[in-house]
Amino acid sequence: MDSKGFVVLNRDPKYPPYKKLNIPEIQDLYVMPKYRRQGVAKQLIHFCEAQAGTDTIGISVPVSAQYGGAQRLYSQLGYSPDGQGVTYNREGVIHNDYVCVDDDLCLMMVKDLK
Repeated sequence: MDSKGFVVLNRDPKYPPYKKLNIPEIQDLYVMPKYRRQGVAKQLIHFCEAQAGTDTIGISVPVSAQYGGAQRLYSQLGYSPDGQGVTYNREGVIHNDYVCVDDDLCLMMVKDLK
């Protein structure tokens, strides 16, 4: 069987605000290159939302330009920043801190599922 992609629905996320509020987090969303731009990521996200069993779900997206497509997709699907600013390895980045712009520098986003 040819896999189109995969995703993890983490019910015990490391990110402190999600942990405190029992918000599951969609993580490690990946679509195989030959299946991109065919709605696979959207289907995987909708599957996680249906399985969440909560009123709110979270997702993160790296802030670099190479993730622009994911940034736009998450926004189109109703996800918005959680208001805590950017994180590095799931810890809040403090104003004037220096951090590496890599896959661990993320904007944490949430969606109301009610």
